[in-house]
Amino acid sequence: MTFNSRTISLKNKNDIRLYFIGKFLLYIILFFFVISLAQKIIFPSKSFTYSFNHRNSLKNNLNDFNISDNEILSFYVSTLQKFSNIDFILEFKETPTFSGKVNVQKSYKAFFYPEGKPIRNWSEVKENFLVSQGESVYLISGDKKYPINNPETFVAMGFNWKAIRSGKNMDLSKYEKQKLLTIKSVHPDGTIFLTNKNHYFYIENGKKRLLDFPL
Repeated sequence: MTFNSRTISLKNKNDIRLYFIGKFLLYIILFFFVISLAQKIIFPSKSFTYSFNHRNSLKNNLNDFNISDNEILSFYVSTLQKFSNIDFILEFKETPTFSGKVNVQKSYKAFFYPEGKPIRNWSEVKENFLVSQGESVYLISGDKKYPINNPETFVAMGFNWKAIRSGKNMDLSKYEKQKLLTIKSVHPDGTIFLTNKNHYFYIENGKKRLLDFPL
C-alpha cells in the first residue's frame, strides 16, 4: 500500500488551520462572555415596577386614560439599590395626541402626594414614632403598629436610626399590628418630612400638609 505524502501533508495543514481558527473563535467567545459577566456584576441594571396616578398601584402600564392640557400625570419608582444611571422610557401603543414635558425628581414618594390644607397648630398633628423590641423595629401610627421588614426599607423610607425608642418597658400589644412595611409601601399617616428648603410636611390621608407654624 502506498501513501501520497503531499496529500497527507496538505490534510494535516488544513486540520491544523481549522484547529487554530476554532481555538481563536473559542477564545473570542470566552472573552466577550467574561466582559459581559463582569459588566453585570460591576454595573448592575434592573427593571422596576411603576406606579401611575395611584400611590398603591404596582402596574407598569396605563389603559384608557384621558389627560387634559393642564393636568399632571405623576408616578414614582422605587429601587432597592443605588444606581449611577437610570434610563427613562415612555412607550405608546398609538401615536399620542398630546404634547408636554417630563420632569424627573429624586425624592421620597410622599413628596409626590397632592398638597393638602396647611396645618397651623401643633394640636392637629399626631406624629408617628419608632420603637424597637427585640430584633424588630415598629413604626407606631395612631393605634396601629407597622413592622419594618429590613434595614434597607428603613433607610429607603428616610427613617433615622437615632430616633428609635426602646420598647422594653412598653406594652405594644395595645397597638393593632399591620402588614410589613416594605420598599413598596406608602408612608403611613403621621409621617413628617423635612424638605431641603427647611419646610416640614405632614402626611395625612394620602396628602402632604405643610406645617405652617414655627417648630
